[in-house]
Amino acid sequence: MISHGFRSRFSLGENTSIINQFDAGDKTFTSQFFPGRDYDIGFIFNKLSIQLQLNMAFRVIADYGFKSQVNRLDEQRSEEHNLGTELRYSILSKGIFTCRGNYVHLGYNDDPNSPVG
Repeated sequence: MISHGFRSRFSLGENTSIINQFDAGDKTFTSQFFPGRDYDIGFIFNKLSIQLQLNMAFRVIADYGFKSQVNRLDEQRSEEHNLGTELRYSILSKGIFTCRGNYVHLGYNDDPNSPVG
């Protein structure tokens, strides 16, 4: 597996920040005995997050992630869109309450049990 990544963080004042994560690379596998399991997958992943720290105890996070994979040997394609929101409430010396919701859309053009699926 070969992967290259880039991470960035921008602060927009004291309580707001934007975080971006980008990865791209290749995953390959070849089998002498099971050639049907061979794959050569190119992938791209990007996730953008916006964090808002309202006070010391409460944080709101909204994020969007995109992932695309292509198996160059069998022309299998997969795309994933992930839209999410997270609420975090910290109680000093008690713990953290986290509530997260995501909407995930998957697009795929082949058998779900294949290397890209």
